Amino acid sequence: MESSGTRQLGNTLRANLVPSRNWHLGPVVRYRAERDDVEDDEVDLLEEVDAAVELGLFAGYSGEHWLLQLTGLTDAADAHNGSLVELGLGYKIPFQTLGSLTMFAATSYADSDYMDSYFGIDTADSDASGLPVYDADSGFKDASVGLAWQYNFNRNWGMLALAKYTRLLDDAEDSPVVDDEGDADQVLAGIIFNYRFAKKQPEPPPPPMDSDGDGVTDDLDRCPDTPQGVQVDRYGCPLDSDGDGVADYLDECPDTPAGIVVDDVGCPPDSDGDGVPDYLDQCPDTPAGAAIDKYGCPLDTDGDGVPDYLDQCPGTLTGVQVDEKGCPLTMTLDILFDFDDATIKPEFKPELDRAAEFIQKYKDVPQIVIEGHTDSRGAADYNAQLSEDRAEAVRQYLVDNYPIDGKRLVSRGLGEASPIADNTTEAGRAKNRRVEVICCAVLPE
Repeated sequence: MESSGTRQLGNTLRANLVPSRNWHLGPVVRYRAERDDVEDDEVDLLEEVDAAVELGLFAGYSGEHWLLQLTGLTDAADAHNGSLVELGLGYKIPFQTLGSLTMFAATSYADSDYMDSYFGIDTADSDASGLPVYDADSGFKDASVGLAWQYNFNRNWGMLALAKYTRLLDDAEDSPVVDDEGDADQVLAGIIFNYRFAKKQPEPPPPPMDSDGDGVTDDLDRCPDTPQGVQVDRYGCPLDSDGDGVADYLDECPDTPAGIVVDDVGCPPDSDGDGVPDYLDQCPDTPAGAAIDKYGCPLDTDGDGVPDYLDQCPGTLTGVQVDEKGCPLTMTLDILFDFDDATIKPEFKPELDRAAEFIQKYKDVPQIVIEGHTDSRGAADYNAQLSEDRAEAVRQYLVDNYPIDGKRLVSRGLGEASPIADNTTEAGRAKNRRVEVICCAVLPE
């Protein structure tokens, strides 16, 4: 890895302008020595190549293991007047105490000016050296592989051991300078001691404290006084799973739906104390002690609309209309009939007025039953018919004298089957000779 700054390696100087641990970009300068004295008689007779100063740019990436670098250079000293591009790829293996080992591969591509300056032979060079005329064109100049081991003795001093194999390619390999007098295979090995100019690093600050021991340091902890052992979120605050504002470790109702107001222990209010919270309670004013259903409403076992705790007639049949006490809506007419007679006497008109008022009060009820009864004297079959006649007499009177739809009224005779008084006395028998008006009874088919 390389931070922004300047770095020199051999004859190359690079200045990284990117303040990044991984990416690098900046100018590069390279000095290439002149070719004027070569340990080869024929090559030494070739025209010398002046020292070159090559300028360019480099870009690279260095990660934990992989390294990549691309460099472009061009001659700025009128030596070879050429340009070349170099590409290198490396893989670094760090060791805990022995530095790091890098395996690398590289190649370079040069233009025709560069290639011809170092590998070409013109007519004058051929006449002087005896080597054949050769025109070197642009192409890949070489490819190389190698190993580099970097070991740092301390913060400043280090050592680089390098072993590199290079193979000249294409026109460079085929040039008489290489093919006749040199070798396309080149090996380089060496050790370089380096010194790094670096400022002394300041002592690192002490790690942030975690006063309440919840795993979130004080500089990030928004709830610095969390009790020991309580689970917290990334801000150091106790978890509140249902979001009701009461932390889980205090919440006695941890599954309260969102948006429901809760008390100090995280539970929804239950105003009537029936065990059903207000937000679910469809009957929030149920008296204390009343049996309720899952909706918080008092039980109504017989389904008559009157809750059990008020119902004085808890066994009322389904469909029978009841009063506020839960009892069937019935009224007994105080009409007395003579023995063996179904005639309505004029003095009982107030009773019939009361019956009409009762029927009209429940005008939305489609069916009202008029029941006739007798005492026990006489045959049962005869009494059944007599009671039917008495019921029909009342029904017809109500239809004829009041605004009552006759289709709503049904007469029925029960004979002597339902006494309300003692049939062994005259007074009791008189009470049994009666007519009842029953609201909302359902007659069998």
